[in-house]
Amino acid sequence: MAIKIHKSGLENAMRLINAGEVETFDADWNEEKPTLEELVYFINHHDMSEYGRWFLGIDDKFPVDTKEHYVFPYGDLKTVQKCALVNTLNEAQKSNHQEIAHTANQLIQMIDKKK
Repeated sequence: MAIKIHKSGLENAMRLINAGEVETFDADWNEEKPTLEELVYFINHHDMSEYGRWFLGIDDKFPVDTKEHYVFPYGDLKTVQKCALVNTLNEAQKSNHQEIAHTANQLIQMIDKKK
Protein backbone atom coordinates (compact mmCIF):
# COMPACT_ATOMS: atom_id res chain seq x y z
CA MET A 1 0.00 0.00 0.00
CA ALA A 2 1.29 3.42 -0.93
CA ILE A 3 -0.17 5.40 1.97
CA LYS A 4 1.26 8.81 2.73
CA ILE A 5 0.32 11.99 4.57
CA HIS A 6 -2.47 13.98 2.96
CA LYS A 7 -1.17 17.53 3.24
CA SER A 8 -4.56 19.16 2.66
CA GLY A 9 -6.14 16.96 5.34
CA LEU A 10 -3.39 17.74 7.84
CA GLU A 11 -3.66 21.48 7.16
CA ASN A 12 -7.44 21.35 7.61
CA ALA A 13 -7.10 19.41 10.88
CA MET A 14 -4.61 21.94 12.25
CA ARG A 15 -6.81 24.86 11.17
CA LEU A 16 -9.85 23.33 12.89
CA ILE A 17 -7.90 22.56 16.08
CA ASN A 18 -6.56 26.12 16.22
CA ALA A 19 -10.11 27.41 15.73
CA GLY A 20 -11.38 25.23 18.58
CA GLU A 21 -13.52 23.05 16.30
CA VAL A 22 -12.78 19.92 18.34
CA GLU A 23 -14.75 17.34 20.30
CA THR A 24 -12.61 16.03 23.14
CA PHE A 25 -15.05 13.99 25.19
CA ASP A 26 -14.17 10.36 25.83
CA ALA A 27 -16.02 8.45 23.14
CA ASP A 28 -15.82 5.44 20.88
CA TRP A 29 -15.02 6.45 17.30
CA ASN A 30 -17.18 3.61 16.00
CA GLU A 31 -20.16 5.33 17.57
CA GLU A 32 -19.12 8.89 16.65
CA LYS A 33 -18.03 8.42 13.05
CA PRO A 34 -20.37 9.56 10.29
CA THR A 35 -23.11 7.16 9.28
CA LEU A 36 -23.36 5.88 5.73
CA GLU A 37 -26.22 8.33 5.13
CA GLU A 38 -24.11 11.25 6.39
CA LEU A 39 -21.22 10.21 4.16
CA VAL A 40 -23.43 9.92 1.09
CA TYR A 41 -25.04 13.30 1.80
CA PHE A 42 -21.63 14.96 2.26
CA ILE A 43 -20.20 13.44 -0.92
CA ASN A 44 -23.30 14.41 -2.90
CA HIS A 45 -23.03 18.03 -1.74
CA HIS A 46 -19.24 18.52 -1.85
CA ASP A 47 -16.47 17.55 -4.20
CA MET A 48 -14.08 14.71 -3.41
CA SER A 49 -11.22 17.04 -2.52
CA GLU A 50 -13.37 18.56 0.23
CA TYR A 51 -14.29 15.07 1.45
CA GLY A 52 -10.60 14.18 1.42
CA ARG A 53 -9.72 17.05 3.73
CA TRP A 54 -11.18 14.96 6.58
CA PHE A 55 -8.43 12.34 6.31
CA LEU A 56 -4.77 12.29 7.32
CA GLY A 57 -3.73 9.80 4.65
CA ILE A 58 -4.09 9.07 0.98
CA ASP A 59 -3.75 5.69 -0.68
CA ASP A 60 -2.28 5.98 -4.17
CA LYS A 61 -3.65 2.55 -5.11
CA PHE A 62 -7.02 4.20 -5.64
CA PRO A 63 -8.02 7.09 -7.91
CA VAL A 64 -8.26 10.57 -6.37
CA ASP A 65 -11.98 10.79 -7.14
CA THR A 66 -12.90 7.76 -4.98
CA LYS A 67 -13.62 7.40 -1.25
CA GLU A 68 -11.02 4.65 -1.02
CA HIS A 69 -8.24 7.10 -1.89
CA TYR A 70 -8.67 8.77 1.52
CA VAL A 71 -7.69 6.89 4.68
CA PHE A 72 -7.24 7.54 8.39
CA PRO A 73 -10.09 9.93 9.27
CA TYR A 74 -9.73 12.53 12.02
CA GLY A 75 -13.23 13.93 12.24
CA ASP A 76 -16.94 13.58 11.61
CA LEU A 77 -17.10 15.97 8.61
CA LYS A 78 -17.95 18.83 10.99
CA THR A 79 -15.33 18.88 13.74
CA VAL A 80 -12.08 17.18 14.68
CA GLN A 81 -12.88 14.24 16.94
CA LYS A 82 -10.13 13.32 19.41
CA CYS A 83 -11.49 9.77 19.48
CA ALA A 84 -11.00 9.59 15.68
CA LEU A 85 -7.38 10.66 16.08
CA VAL A 86 -6.82 8.08 18.82
CA ASN A 87 -8.35 5.43 16.55
CA THR A 88 -6.20 6.60 13.62
CA LEU A 89 -3.09 6.51 15.82
CA ASN A 90 -3.84 2.93 16.91
CA GLU A 91 -4.72 1.72 13.40
CA ALA A 92 -1.66 3.37 11.87
CA GLN A 93 0.60 1.78 14.47
CA LYS A 94 -0.96 -1.66 13.88
CA SER A 95 -0.52 -1.37 10.12
CA ASN A 96 3.01 0.09 10.42
CA HIS A 97 2.21 3.50 8.94
CA GLN A 98 4.55 5.37 11.24
CA GLU A 99 4.27 8.76 9.54
CA ILE A 100 0.48 8.71 9.95
CA ALA A 101 0.80 7.51 13.56
CA HIS A 102 3.31 10.26 14.35
CA THR A 103 1.08 12.91 12.77
CA ALA A 104 -2.03 11.71 14.63
CA ASN A 105 -0.08 11.77 17.89
CA GLN A 106 1.10 15.34 17.21
CA LEU A 107 -2.50 16.45 16.59
CA ILE A 108 -3.65 14.76 19.81
CA GLN A 109 -0.93 16.63 21.70
CA MET A 110 -1.97 19.87 19.99
CA ILE A 111 -5.55 19.31 21.21
CA ASP A 112 -4.41 18.47 24.75
CA LYS A 113 -2.32 21.66 24.94
CA LYS A 114 -5.35 23.77 23.99
CA LYS A 115 -7.46 22.37 26.86
